[in-house]
Formats: sequence, structure tokens, C-alpha cells
Amino acid sequence: MLGLTNWSAETFHVSLETAPVIRRLEDVLVSGREGLAKPDPRIFELAVERFGLERQRTLFTDDSRVNVEAAARVGLRAELFTSHAALRRTVRALGVPVPAHAEDAR
Repeated sequence: MLGLTNWSAETFHVSLETAPVIRRLEDVLVSGREGLAKPDPRIFELAVERFGLERQRTLFTDDSRVNVEAAARVGLRAELFTSHAALRRTVRALGVPVPAHAEDAR
């Protein structure tokens, strides 16, 4: 999994302590380092190029509808994040094995 964040370059290191899940990602494109930010379509294009993504096979999720719509306009699969359970269902539907979680039963 890869990350795309609007975090500033100067403080991104803080995210590694406040959101330790970021350490699990293969790589993160940090907008503050690139001089671009979501929802600018150029940042999605940069992610596609830098990470060698196949647009139709790449799922972008975000809790901002504007960002999700921008990702969809550049050809990425895009889904508004509404809950962990909903995201797990989406990812499973795409064929990715995701362990069951108690919240899924709700």
C-alpha cells in the first residue's frame, strides 16, 4: 500500500509518531515535498508516474469528497472513506484478502 498526503514537508516526520500506521506503507508521496496538493490533479498524475500505478487497478480512498472526485477524474478507482468496515468490504470486493473484523458484522 502507498500513501498520498497533504502533510507539510517540514512536519511530516511527526506523522510517523502520531499515525504509526504510516510506517506500514511501502512509500508516501508528501505534497509538501512536491509543491502540489490534493485535489490538484497533478499530484495524482505524479503518484501514478512515481509509483508506476495502473490507473484502473489503483484504489484511492479519502475522507474528502473533493479529493475522491479529483482522483476519479484522472482515471483512478476512487471511493469516499466513510468507515473502516465499508473500506474492508470494497477492498474484499476487488479480490484483496482482508481478515474479518468484529465491526464487519454491523
